[in-house]
Formats: sequence, structure tokens, C-alpha cells
Amino acid sequence: MSEFNACLDDAALKRENRAYRGSAGVSEGCCKACFRPAFRDLETGTVYLSRNPNGQLAAFHTLEGLPDEVIAARNTNGKVESAKNTLISGFLKDGTFYTRQEAADQVDSWRKR
Repeated sequence: MSEFNACLDDAALKRENRAYRGSAGVSEGCCKACFRPAFRDLETGTVYLSRNPNGQLAAFHTLEGLPDEVIAARNTNGKVESAKNTLISGFLKDGTFYTRQEAADQVDSWRKR
């Protein structure tokens, strides 16, 4: 049994967005503070900026632009269905990866100043 959660998929990203709605734990709340949507592989430590299928930076978390080495499943049309279970969503700012909660807390602390 894996020590990690189930594979990351669009449904999981939607649940995370609902859980962090109204905070800087979602892209629209974090981008204003120069955080970029990203993913981190807990197994390797590698961080991947969220990208559109064409390779351009995405304004939100999307699985479509991830490299093949972190894709767990694709459908028959080649669309990403899920990423490996060691991948988590978060944000990158100034070379540091923040989980959604860490980003929300960081932005909250800046707002209180």
C-alpha cells in the first residue's frame, strides 16, 4: 500500500479549489501575490509549473501540461486522466514551493501587515 494519496486528477483539483475558495489557496487568490500554480513530486522533490498543453504557463492548476514521467493515466484521446499519487498541487514563488495552505497563510500574513 502506498504512503501517498490516490492519484491526482481533475476531480481532486476541483475539491481542493472548493476547500480553499475565498483564500489565497486558489490560483485567483495567489496570482495577485506573484505565486505561480505548480505541482511538486513528493517522491523526487521536483517542482513543475502548471502549463497549458502548448507549454505556456497556465493561470491555474491543470494536469494537461505535465511531463509524461508524472502522468499516471491518459484516456484513449490522450487527455490526462490522472497524475502519479506523489504529486501535490501548490504554488511557486521566488524558487520556493508552497502548498495551498502555506500559500494561503503567507498571503494572509502579508495582508495583516
